[in-house]
Amino acid sequence: MHNKHGSGKTWHKKGRKNYIIKTLNRESVNVMGFQSENGFSVLSFPKRGNRATFSLHLLEIRIANMENSEVREKLIEMLNSNEVNEEIIEEELKKNLLTTEELKEQIHKATEIPADSQSVLEKRMNRIFGKVKVKAKQIVDIQENELNLLLDENMELKEELSEERRIVVVLDNYSAHLAHIVKRIAKFLKIKLIFLPTHSPKLNPIEQVWRAMKKKISSIDFKCLKELSKKIKFYYFKYIKNKTFTDKWMEKFIIKR
Repeated sequence: MHNKHGSGKTWHKKGRKNYIIKTLNRESVNVMGFQSENGFSVLSFPKRGNRATFSLHLLEIRIANMENSEVREKLIEMLNSNEVNEEIIEEELKKNLLTTEELKEQIHKATEIPADSQSVLEKRMNRIFGKVKVKAKQIVDIQENELNLLLDENMELKEELSEERRIVVVLDNYSAHLAHIVKRIAKFLKIKLIFLPTHSPKLNPIEQVWRAMKKKISSIDFKCLKELSKKIKFYYFKYIKNKTFTDKWMEKFIIKR
C-alpha cells in the first residue's frame, strides 16, 4: 500500500474491532483504540461495537485532532447529543415497552403489595425494569438515523472542517467499518478510510499495542470493571507512544516525500 506522507496529511492507524475483553464475574469491557503517528491518540470504551459506536469514535478522533477550537466545540456538542446517546435511547425504549399490558400488571402488583421501606419498593421495580430487554439493533438504527439528521442539520460544519488537516485512518474490513453511516461521517469529518487486505492483522501496528497490553493486563487480578478500565487506559497510552511499533510500517508502506 503506497500513499503520500506529508502535504498536510495526518497518518493514523486503527485496529480491527480493537476490543480487549477481560472477564470479571461474567462482566466485560469493550475498548476501541486509535493510534496516531503524528497527532493525538484516542481511546474509548463503547458499550457495544457497531457502526454507530464506530461513527462516534470517528467524531472523537476528529475532536482530539482539531485546530479550530470553535469547530471542535460544535463537534463535541454533536458527540454528546442526547439523540445519539446509547443509554438515553435505551431508557426511552424501555419506557415504551413498559406500557404493555403485561408489564402494567406486574407494576400494579409490585406497588399494591405493602413494602417495609422505599428501598424495598425500588428493588421490586428494578427487578421488573431489569427484565425489559431492548434489542441492540433498535438502538443502533435510531443512532444511525439521528447521526444522519445531525449531519444534514450541520452541513456548514463540513465547509469549516475542510480547512482542517486531513486524517487518514488505516483499518480492517470489519463489517461496522464498512457501513454507509461510517463512510458518510468520515467524509464529513475529512477522514479518509484505508482498508487493509482481508485477514492481515500483522499489517496493522496497533495490533502490537494490543498484544503488549493483553500480556501485561492478563497477569493482574481486578476487583471491578472501573479498576480494569483504568489500567487499560494507563497501559494503552504508555505503549501507544512506542514508535518502534510503527517505524518499520511507515518505512515499508508509506512513501515519504
